[in-house]
Amino acid sequence: MSVDDPIIGNDGTGKTTIANLLIDQMEGIQYVYLGHRSYRTKAAKKRFDTEKKNQENLLDKIQNLAIYYVEMWVRLLEGWNKGDRAIFDRYPWDVYVGMKGLEQVIGKMFFYYLFPKPKIVFYLHCSVDLSIQRKDDIEDRLQFEKSKEQYDALFLNKKGICSIDTGKLQTREIVNRMIRQIKGR
Repeated sequence: MSVDDPIIGNDGTGKTTIANLLIDQMEGIQYVYLGHRSYRTKAAKKRFDTEKKNQENLLDKIQNLAIYYVEMWVRLLEGWNKGDRAIFDRYPWDVYVGMKGLEQVIGKMFFYYLFPKPKIVFYLHCSVDLSIQRKDDIEDRLQFEKSKEQYDALFLNKKGICSIDTGKLQTREIVNRMIRQIKGR
């Protein structure tokens, strides 16, 4: 089992904009949002509330990751049922970025090793300044810079990942490049 074409990257890199343009230009492709900020189940909402309280209990963290894992599978399966191909706006690989220690090991197990490997992953990236210019809700620049470094270390120019600098190319060029990659398989 493999996944069609997830688009991942830090905030402000153009993931949703590019995904929507791809959907408009390619027939028979569905759009599926897999970001971790859209909670739909009671269990996920409870987990979200727990995270807001910053509880450090390891058992709670494991339970939260398990609940989130199940929810992500449900959304992934819904995407497969909608059409022949799907563009996934974000992917569960984003989840373990920024985790540390045992939490990172468990998160990576849940979301990297126990999820289907995508056919190709599009990693969109750009400079921190451009991301902040595009996204006005980024409040902590230092934290954002650290997050970008973590994303780049995990995904930039890695095997099986198509890295695209959205600060150096026009939107149309990015979409055309991605379409060529998708059709070239």
